[in-house]
Amino acid sequence: MKVKLDTPLYIENGRDVLLPSREQLGYDSQVFIACDDEIVARALANYINDEFNLDKAVTDEAFNAALDAALNTKDHRVKRCNLSVAIYNHGGCYVAQMGSSRVLQVRPEEQEIVYDSRSQVLDIYSSKAKVEQISDLQAGDYLLLTTAEMIDYRAIKRILSNPDKDDEQKMNLIADALKTAKTTANVTPAAILNHIEEVEGRRRGISAPGAKTMKYLLYLVILAAVAGAAYYFITNNPFAGMGGDGDDAKIDTASMIDTKAPSDVDLVVTTEKVADTTDTASTTELTPEQIEAKKQKEAADKAKAEKAKADRERRENTQIYNEIKVEPSRDVKPEAPAPEPVHHEVPVTGVEPTN
Repeated sequence: MKVKLDTPLYIENGRDVLLPSREQLGYDSQVFIACDDEIVARALANYINDEFNLDKAVTDEAFNAALDAALNTKDHRVKRCNLSVAIYNHGGCYVAQMGSSRVLQVRPEEQEIVYDSRSQVLDIYSSKAKVEQISDLQAGDYLLLTTAEMIDYRAIKRILSNPDKDDEQKMNLIADALKTAKTTANVTPAAILNHIEEVEGRRRGISAPGAKTMKYLLYLVILAAVAGAAYYFITNNPFAGMGGDGDDAKIDTASMIDTKAPSDVDLVVTTEKVADTTDTASTTELTPEQIEAKKQKEAADKAKAEKAKADRERRENTQIYNEIKVEPSRDVKPEAPAPEPVHHEVPVTGVEPTN
């Protein structure tokens, strides 16, 4: 990312140091520092200019090394100071804030503060200063570095968002606003104002959607997602069939697949269910192929049911026949045979025998 700036504007107080100085300013200046310790400020600026490749993004590790070197110079060792830094690099603008100082990024087009170093949380494990790489830079944005933290940021936002004032008029109004704030040395804070003219070849006035616009777009996306989910649940009812007999579940008989060989009872029950759901399934629009598959499925189920019924009746008849044909038990004694009939001769009287 290549950032081009308008000529920076300064508010000096005779005590704090602003780098680069007015005499050192150039069209390609990329490192800006506002600090109440001149030795630390110059050591930090020299380290960054000598060691950093600003064609690449600045890393926290590299900045911490530079800060440690600046706080521990040969004849000057301090633990901290009031410091604000802006380093324009390939990743955007790397900002750092330590002590009672502050960095503000104002977007006049939206009349908003899109970055405030005071809202950053210090991570004691990775940095001795509040640091962040700002990648959301647009033509027309302002970046203000001060040596005081308790400033009237609302007034500064209104001043920088005023389209009827030029940059010098705005800086004069900011100087008046800063008089109400005091540094630890009880002087009016010093400040540097950067006005971004161009970002990656885009001219002022041509910018991507800002923070406020993106916020509203995010709200619209969330609302659309909620409405879409509600419509899906109302029209499709994905929980149908899970509650019990009261659910009106639609069954596509053409897609029913048997996973095991059905028993006779299962075939009869399946046939009844297919018959019960025929009316429900008919309400669903089916393609000719699905209708033909449905008919073939119903015919196959009916044939299976009839075959199962015939097999069941055959088995029942065989069982009855076998029960009738059971041989008698050996424990049952056979019936005694009927006695032979006895024939008695009856004499006939009055008849003489013939010779």
